[in-house]
Amino acid sequence: MEVSNDSSWNICGKEEGMAIRGYNTRETNTTQYSSAHIKAIVKSLGIEVCSEANDNLLAFCPFHSNRHTPSFSIGCKNGAWLCFNPSCGESGSLVELIKKILHKNDFEAIRFISSKEAEAVENFDEELQSILEDKPEFVEFSQQTLDNLYEELGKNEAGKEYFKSRGINEESMHHFKLGFSTQQNMVIVPVHSPDGIPVGLVGRSISEKRFKNSTNLPRSKTMFNIHRAKRIGDTVIIVESTFDAIKIHQA
Repeated sequence: MEVSNDSSWNICGKEEGMAIRGYNTRETNTTQYSSAHIKAIVKSLGIEVCSEANDNLLAFCPFHSNRHTPSFSIGCKNGAWLCFNPSCGESGSLVELIKKILHKNDFEAIRFISSKEAEAVENFDEELQSILEDKPEFVEFSQQTLDNLYEELGKNEAGKEYFKSRGINEESMHHFKLGFSTQQNMVIVPVHSPDGIPVGLVGRSISEKRFKNSTNLPRSKTMFNIHRAKRIGDTVIIVESTFDAIKIHQA
C-alpha cells in the first residue's frame, strides 16, 4: 500500500497536535474545566487540599516534603498550577501535573482527565442533593444532659450561692431548670428553640468572667426563654442578659 505524503495524513504534526476524543495534547492554560472536575482530579492524584479561595485550591506540594506550609496552588478553571516555595518552583498545565505525578505520557494523561469527568459530575450531583435536602432548622440537644446538670445544681451549694449572688432565687432555679457542671466549675443555662426544643446550653464560670457554649449552639436563631414568652401574650420584652430575663420573671 502506498502512503501519500500529503499533509492531510499527518495525525500528530508539531503544529496541529494530536486529537483524542475531543481533547488536544497541546493543552494550554486557557483550557477550561469545571471546578468539580479539577477537584476530582486533584483528589485522585493524592494531593492534600487545605483551602479554597478565588477559584484556586491551596494544597501541600506533591513535589517536595514540606508538610508545614501549603505552597501549591492550582486553578479551579484552567488547571494551571504553581508551587511558590522558592526551593521548588514547579509549575505547569494540568496534563503536565498528571504526567509528573503518575509518570504518564500525553495520551495517558488526557485519558486520565477524561476518566475523571464522570466522577466529577457524580460528586457535583451528590453535593447538590445534600444542599437541596430538607434539614431541620434546629438540632435537638440531649435533654438527659440538661437533666443531669439540673440535678447536679441541687447537690452543689457553690452553684446555688452563685445564682443567689446574682439575684436569682431557688424557685427560679427550678422553674428555668438551671444547672451546674462540677467538672467545668460553671453554672448552666439551657437554651431552647422558639418551639421549646432543647438546642444547647451556655455555661458561666463561678470563679472568673468566662463563658462557654455547647457545640453548634444556634445563637442567631433563638434566645433564652423565647419558648415560654411566646405562650403568654403578644408582647415580648427583650433584655441584655439571661440573668436579667430571669429577674424580670421574678419581679
